[in-house]
Amino acid sequence: MLITCVTTTLAKSGLGIHKNKIVLTADSKDEFVEKISALLEDENLYAELSKSARDYVQQSFSWREAVVKLDLFLNL
Repeated sequence: MLITCVTTTLAKSGLGIHKNKIVLTADSKDEFVEKISALLEDENLYAELSKSARDYVQQSFSWREAVVKLDLFLNL
C-alpha cells in the first residue's frame, strides 16, 4: 500500500527525513489545508511522494537495516 504524509517540521526532524520529496511539511492549519488539498488534486504528486515515502521506510527501517545499525553499535 502506498500512502503519503503531511507532517510538522518538528515531526519531520524526528524521523530523520531531510528530503522534501518524501513528506509534505505544514506548521499551521492553513498550510495543512493547502498541502492536503494539493495531494487530493494532483495524482502525480501523491504517487511520487507515496512511492518515495515507501522506499524511505523500506531502506531506513527494514530488518536488514536494523541489524546493520545494531552491528555497528555493538562493533561486531
